[in-house]
Amino acid sequence: MPDIINLIEALDNLSSIDIDVEPDRCVKVRNINAKCSRCAKSCTSEAIKVSDNKLYVEKSLCIGCGTCATNCPTSALSAKNPTNAEILELSIAIANTHDSSLVFTCSKFIQDNAHSFDTNRVVKVACLGRLNEAVLITLLASGINSIAIVHANCDSCQNTNGKTTMLAVLDNTEKLLCAWNQNLSISLLTEMPENLRLSKQIAKKNIDSSGLSRREFFAQFKTGAKTIASELTASIMTTANTTDAQQPPQKVMKDGTLPHFMPQEREVLLNSLSLLGNPTAEQITTRLWGQIEIDIETCTTCQMCATFCPTGAITKFKETDDVTKNEIIGIEHYPAHCLQCRVCEDICLTNALKVNSAINLKHLINGTAERFVMRPQTRKINKPDSIYRTMYELLGGGQIYER
Repeated sequence: MPDIINLIEALDNLSSIDIDVEPDRCVKVRNINAKCSRCAKSCTSEAIKVSDNKLYVEKSLCIGCGTCATNCPTSALSAKNPTNAEILELSIAIANTHDSSLVFTCSKFIQDNAHSFDTNRVVKVACLGRLNEAVLITLLASGINSIAIVHANCDSCQNTNGKTTMLAVLDNTEKLLCAWNQNLSISLLTEMPENLRLSKQIAKKNIDSSGLSRREFFAQFKTGAKTIASELTASIMTTANTTDAQQPPQKVMKDGTLPHFMPQEREVLLNSLSLLGNPTAEQITTRLWGQIEIDIETCTTCQMCATFCPTGAITKFKETDDVTKNEIIGIEHYPAHCLQCRVCEDICLTNALKVNSAINLKHLINGTAERFVMRPQTRKINKPDSIYRTMYELLGGGQIYER
């Protein structure tokens, strides 16, 4: 318990005007033995570190770039100032004014080249690792026909880790567009497009003028963006409220599982993909969703994978065979709800369960499940207080009740 408390305190320490934190969504809070450390691996300023499976946060080092949020599978960390919605509103407003094309760039590029191009026609983020697939796909689904990502020399930037995230997001976005047979353009550039460059005379006049801060930049366009794009983004951003947000917090639900939630940006991404039509590919390898495989012979039927799954992508079932009248139990897995957080893989003590990053697109789009029938249980885990007892035995604590 102290480790959980320390973990929550470390996460809370990240909360700021730039980063929103929901510790209950962190997979390591749900299962302290979870191996996820994506926030630390992707942190551009070393504000987040993991050592001996413990999380350490140095808030003073955080630059609020949001790269950790891009990599957090469960949205325990989410970027704000600007939020995804604000980026969408501003981006669509600019694109609607300039021939449905859009340019993103980073703070370093602005600092190095601010007086050589029209800064009012680009969307600036602290680090391009802040952009995620939900933002890019939603913009393309809204009618923007080309996006240019203009970056500085990432290798010389102190936030060089952001480049790895940026490239992973772009690669994944391209895979999604290819699977949906969409010939939409996202280009990665080291120079600003020629149509945005200023003449030498105008650039010289701008040398003495100070550039806008990130906050001022977004504030300048806030009203106009909402006027132009509010209706469109509202239709795309509309998502069902998660049940855990509507109900009082629960430690364990009636079926013995921990509370479920679904990150809004994942629902936004699926909504946006639906606007692009139906996929033409049968399968895609992605960092966003997963499809599980279970070795039934090795599986102990503890169903702890369903207990700890954060979104309910893994659910338990129990029914009676109409012919034999025998009880049939097992789990169902819904790839559309899977975040590829791998907490199910980490909790499986016999390594019977594996998460595959290659998923069937029919399962994803139709929201259908794959069913795994398991061997009859030797432990009764139908009550919430049975979780502790079952895990105690599985972890080698010995038998503490009759089977």
